[in-house]
Amino acid sequence: MQADAWLLDLDTARDAALVARLDTSVLDARERERAAAFVRAADRALYVTAHVVLRAVLAELHGVRPQDLTFTREPCPCCGAPHGRPALDAGALPVPPLHFSLSHTQGRILIATAPVPVGADVERRPEPASVRELLSVLHPLERAEIEAAGEPAGRAAAFGRIWARKEAYLKGLGTGLGRAPHLDYVGGEPEGSGALEERRDPTGATPQRTPPAPPAPPAPPAPPETRTDPAAPAPPATPAPTPAPSRTPAPTPPRHPDAWVLHDLPCGPAHHGAVALNAPRSEAGPPVLHRLALDAFAATAARPGT
Repeated sequence: MQADAWLLDLDTARDAALVARLDTSVLDARERERAAAFVRAADRALYVTAHVVLRAVLAELHGVRPQDLTFTREPCPCCGAPHGRPALDAGALPVPPLHFSLSHTQGRILIATAPVPVGADVERRPEPASVRELLSVLHPLERAEIEAAGEPAGRAAAFGRIWARKEAYLKGLGTGLGRAPHLDYVGGEPEGSGALEERRDPTGATPQRTPPAPPAPPAPPAPPETRTDPAAPAPPATPAPTPAPSRTPAPTPPRHPDAWVLHDLPCGPAHHGAVALNAPRSEAGPPVLHRLALDAFAATAARPGT
């Protein structure tokens, strides 16, 4: 199973000219209405850029034009209302739709795609005061890990990592913060089966993986069997080893949510990112991380691959 993550570095002041060149005509009426509702120009630019790039990436993966994509909402797992995970309407697509998740914050836009339900989140590292205010809403073991991180800067980094993982998981579920954050443990050591693969995709959105590694060489043949002469005297008996003193078994580490795997993403020194995949751990390796360039989207108006 292949999952992909698409990361864009965005400075709305530095990149204002590029943002102005994006083709916003690909957005639907609801997206344009939401963009117009932002009071701050920087927030509006971040939202518009995130949705134009999302459409470009998804269109490239599904072989359609960005403006032809139609979005819908899955039922909420908490109440059944249609405000759960965002999804693509499969009716106008030539191939089965991928699951996707979009997140954006000051300075970063993150998109995740996968053949299974997926959640993505990117967060700017919080100030120490924000950590003190929000710490109580986390799982008790997550709070302990953050408090053990030492000085305020270390606690802010630990909190940012756990919060990104928490939001990615809750978005993957489709509940968002409608599910209490203290119910699930998502801390501990990073998970995953292998190193994260990174690609820079300045002009395209087509995911690629490196070829699989060649098979391992065959094991050397076993040494010939040694037979004992039945007439030879038996060797002296080996004394039984002294039993080791009993030790208290190491505590079992807490489990992450069943059927979900969480992966941290490198998003820079001031940001934390994570992707949650609804798949067995044996199948949900790290996503391929694609680092996108905004000028490719602006220069071609909507399709980064043309």
